[in-house]
Amino acid sequence: MRKVVLFGLALALSASVVAQTNLRSAVKHTNDLKKQKEVSKDDPAVAGPTIPWNRPNVTVPKGTSDLTLVPLFSSVNVYSVLLGTQNALDYNQDINTVMFSARGGGNVGTTVGTSNDIVTAMSNDGISFLASVSAPGTTAERYRYPSGVLYNPAGNTDPNNAFKLFQAPVTSGSGWILNRFTTVSYDGASIQTSDVALPTGIESPLVRESLAAYPNGTAIATATYTEDDGTNYTLKQPRFYKGTFDATTKVFNFAENNLEPEVPCYNPIYKGLYPVAAFDNSGMVGYYVVIGDDGRSPSDEHRASLQPIVYKTTDGGATWTIMDFIDLFNHPALANNPNCLLLGSRQGDIKLLWDEVDAVVDINGGLHIFGTVTSVSSNSIDSTFYTWNLEAGGVIELFNPYGDNNWMVNWVANLQTQIVDAEVSGYGSGTNAQGWDMRLQAGKSADGNYVYAIWTDTDTAFWGLSGADKINLYPDVFGYAHRVNDNVITPAVNFTSNSDFLGDNYYIFASQHCMVNGGDITIPVTNSDIKFNNNPDQAVGHRYITGITFTADQFVVGVNEVAKNISNVQVYPNPANSEATINFTMEKAANVDIQITNILGQTVYSTRIEAAAGANTTTIDVASYKAGMYFYTMIANGQKTTGKISVR
Repeated sequence: MRKVVLFGLALALSASVVAQTNLRSAVKHTNDLKKQKEVSKDDPAVAGPTIPWNRPNVTVPKGTSDLTLVPLFSSVNVYSVLLGTQNALDYNQDINTVMFSARGGGNVGTTVGTSNDIVTAMSNDGISFLASVSAPGTTAERYRYPSGVLYNPAGNTDPNNAFKLFQAPVTSGSGWILNRFTTVSYDGASIQTSDVALPTGIESPLVRESLAAYPNGTAIATATYTEDDGTNYTLKQPRFYKGTFDATTKVFNFAENNLEPEVPCYNPIYKGLYPVAAFDNSGMVGYYVVIGDDGRSPSDEHRASLQPIVYKTTDGGATWTIMDFIDLFNHPALANNPNCLLLGSRQGDIKLLWDEVDAVVDINGGLHIFGTVTSVSSNSIDSTFYTWNLEAGGVIELFNPYGDNNWMVNWVANLQTQIVDAEVSGYGSGTNAQGWDMRLQAGKSADGNYVYAIWTDTDTAFWGLSGADKINLYPDVFGYAHRVNDNVITPAVNFTSNSDFLGDNYYIFASQHCMVNGGDITIPVTNSDIKFNNNPDQAVGHRYITGITFTADQFVVGVNEVAKNISNVQVYPNPANSEATINFTMEKAANVDIQITNILGQTVYSTRIEAAAGANTTTIDVASYKAGMYFYTMIANGQKTTGKISVR
């Protein structure tokens, strides 16, 4: 089962219809829209007992990495950090400040604020943090699900001239009453709010996703829009929120808008899932991504299950256009990639069901969509929402380097485990129990030259998990980064495998901006200590992880690099043992330089061919190559594309 629902919008896309034990058994993903715990109501007067924390009888070795945990503060319960789509952690390079935001009131360590307040922990060195109440709530207006980001006006380097921006739905204790955006001066002297009323009746778009602020004085947010009849939720058109900073009153004033035109889905039940918006630093060029059952596929065979549907704006969100249908059916970066372990359909094809998703815009205005995906089990139109029962799937990067409808794919990593459903998490019990997913989140450097994804997964070999037990019970922090201008990437890295907190990284947040030092990037990440009480209604302590760093020498290879003049590159057989044939298409005739390198970067083959406009073929003798992975580079008219060749 793929997606745990951790809040009221219970889109149970991962509910199994029947129990399965065979890896090759298909399970239907459906949207039964069952309603879970109503978290708009007040926190329980009695939080309930501490529950003993049970872990496998495995000895965790003493950590050998340089990673450390810095205690921040605690929240009254886990619901403050429940959603990975919240932006609770941010960093601004110009003022060298890290800020983490959550509700206060917890009794783990020093108590800061109440459960109705938004508390921040801030640092100028990533080591020493100061926690304080930044946005106080009241018993009549109680903050829930807060996100917090830093707003630094263009050109400013003085922290005292910067601002903190928060978003949160507000409850009276008996129901949701409004969405609130709160602007706070860096020193806390000015606290200004911009409220957006909720629709009357049974509709409720709650602001919990994609909060971001840009140097030009604009800010954005998104919301899943649902209709709640007290038992079920029905999806409606997603919402887009735009804020404009008023320097006189020191407040972001927000307005709410429908995302138009309508999301083009076969089935409206699946429109507008997991909305995320991302803009460039100008605040003008941006994208809005939703996951849905895209109704524009050219055929049933090419119809994916749930996949990204992308909107684009060039006027700061005043108007939007829907980009073309994204056809990932049997994409070469998946179907021809020996590192991609997706099972594929019964017909041998690769069709995807997307789950978690996040997105950023790079230095060139290109969109990078990161997601977790699994295989659709059959090409049949009747099996659109069936996936393999025990396939964990993987992490994927989908990007359009020119900002147009030409999409590239990087297979980032295979996942070892599936999400953790509440009933098997061991965290709480009965209807009180909570689970978690992979907490996939994306970010970038201030200039957008580096983009990255952070997620969690469990080392199944270390913890002795197999079969249906391969769920993300003991999460480590994984990451991947992509340097845009020269299009090189890192391998996926398990950062916490050698730390003292191996398998203890629950409800993580990754900053939407990273630190850059020369060619190294450091990504601020937090986790929460749920095992202190092991009860979702009791306090959780938040901790900052130091040292989540990609060094310059980890950016080792470019994959699927962009070259508009060269397209449709296919290598077969792959793996090869005697000859490898490369088929490719040229937009126009040109000389093409082809180079083969080994994993050490040493050139083992190079040639130049005269390629004609249209289809071309060239053959490379690999019989004398040692078994292993090689990389081809093709250059034409200054543009290049790269890929992998496996030799056995």
